[in-house]
Amino acid sequence: MELTEEEFDALFNHTIRIELLNGMVLIYGVSTAEKQRVIGRLRNKSDGSDSVNNPLLFLYFQTFLQRNVVIRVSEIVRVIFCFDAIALAIDPNSYYDNFKVLEKDTNLVEEATPEGKVALRVVTEEFLPSAIIYHKGIAAGDGYDTNPLLYYDLENECLDVFNNELDDDNLVMRQFINLMDMDGEANFIAVAQITVMEFDDALLMNFDYEDEDEDEDEDEDAETSAGGMADYPISSGPESTATGAIPGYPFIDFPWLNSLKNFDDTKDGTEDDVDETLPF
Repeated sequence: MELTEEEFDALFNHTIRIELLNGMVLIYGVSTAEKQRVIGRLRNKSDGSDSVNNPLLFLYFQTFLQRNVVIRVSEIVRVIFCFDAIALAIDPNSYYDNFKVLEKDTNLVEEATPEGKVALRVVTEEFLPSAIIYHKGIAAGDGYDTNPLLYYDLENECLDVFNNELDDDNLVMRQFINLMDMDGEANFIAVAQITVMEFDDALLMNFDYEDEDEDEDEDEDAETSAGGMADYPISSGPESTATGAIPGYPFIDFPWLNSLKNFDDTKDGTEDDVDETLPF
């Protein structure tokens, strides 16, 4: 059975599992398009001369929670692109707290009831550091900081176009990451010592994509009116070339897929007749 991107996304939750040399396992949820972009980038480094001439220094991708992840390739043992049935996931949109840094704050909030009275409601909020940097060394001996290093309330766009350096083999990688800590002190972290870095998307340079989208729409209209067909990839990543069904999954013929969709070709057209036995 051939699945489009929308159909595949509706059925499965996508994660990337990274196993490090030190035994640590990292799990991140990603979109289908981002998953395919990263697969394409790794595939380019798994055959041909590109792996020799331009070795990949960092594995870089974005999670569906708008968090960017950077992992040093020399510390990676294996990368697995997983997919699990959404119907079986407890919370498919949950954050994987790989470094146990998620903070929760519980407050009592007054709220009006339908009867016009005021009642107290418990509200729990979750907070993540703006940036998490897990390095090769150990925590400072004087207890000054931990490993990973945690940075909160960083200024937007403070990392400039760091993502371009990670995605373009022809650009020179910066030597230090410059961040401001909670005390207002300038920190310079050596890139050569970073094993894993996770940070908010807002820390990267924010371009005005609305104007760019409008220009693309105009180009598409012009091309269509001229008798041509605009061909846009699923992902805007540099390695993506797919335009139709999901790359890597053009023909997925698993019998149990029918159990995840309420097709009309069941025994008598009712949902009760759908086989609920799944091989998970």
